[in-house]
Amino acid sequence: MNQPVVSNEITVSKPTAEVKTFLGVIDSLLLWDSEVTVVKNNSTTFTITRSKNAVNSTEEVTIEKLENQVIYHFIGEKLTYDIQFILNEKEMTTQIIENVILINKENFFLPVQLFRPILKAALEEKLINLAQILNQSGNVGLTK
Repeated sequence: MNQPVVSNEITVSKPTAEVKTFLGVIDSLLLWDSEVTVVKNNSTTFTITRSKNAVNSTEEVTIEKLENQVIYHFIGEKLTYDIQFILNEKEMTTQIIENVILINKENFFLPVQLFRPILKAALEEKLINLAQILNQSGNVGLTK
């Protein structure tokens, strides 16, 4: 298996089951990833559209739920990658470790060393947004 090119982590004040449920609903991306403007359900996959000048303007996404992980598999026109959320419950909180694993970058023009810091900063901002939503009082909802 490929090694992560970027890792971030944060702790939220929600039980792991609730975090896993929230991450397992693709529409939640609209709440914490400001680049995502459209989510379209294609029965077994989803298509997302991004608003900014992202590397991939559209991506096909599948979500895999494992015991203590939620993995988003992204297939785009330039990059194919996974974002792996490892969930560790600690008392009344959940530690979220986010790993980005590149699967295919043949159509991408920048070397990993150049875009790693930009990617890390962008994903860290999104992870903070995710934590803020999860830390809001009450149930975060979005069950489907």
